[in-house]
Amino acid sequence: ATFLVEPALSHAEATGAAHVLSKASSLYPRFQWGGLLASDHIRAEAPEVLHLILGVYKEACRLMYEAVSADCGGSGSAVPAAAAVLVGRGAADGGGAGGAKLAPSVAEVHEALRQIGPEWFHVDAQTFISALRRDAATWQLDWRSVDFVGAEACADIQRALGVFRGDGPAIREAFTTDF
Repeated sequence: ATFLVEPALSHAEATGAAHVLSKASSLYPRFQWGGLLASDHIRAEAPEVLHLILGVYKEACRLMYEAVSADCGGSGSAVPAAAAVLVGRGAADGGGAGGAKLAPSVAEVHEALRQIGPEWFHVDAQTFISALRRDAATWQLDWRSVDFVGAEACADIQRALGVFRGDGPAIREAFTTDF
């Protein structure tokens, strides 16, 4: 038995090297797999930059979610070019008439994801898409919705592994979601 995370899990399944006995999310349904951290300095000195970064992150997650949730038919060619959203941009940013620029289509995002899998995770495109789809229904798409229970579970694991000096961060104090 082993503990695998995506996309290694989907790759192991696709090659017949592993079979899922239980998902960690069934044991830890609110487990926090990742987080975005900002220094006190940027929070105090450049909150507008931080808001822009978080906005880009939120939009990227939304676009990825939309792409992996679409019915791709396996090849990516059947992804509907649905609901390209308007992102407010000034003319200086390359915005078109009226100062708006079309965001990438679902098909374009899906194709980018198909390239990311092999290039960055060394798994084939379909395995990477399958990995993203596995738990897409439970993705947290709003950076303001911190899973404190899950973040504390991650911190506990890091403490047990000896990653932190001393006790490590106090999770409730480490997050600011109202700036």
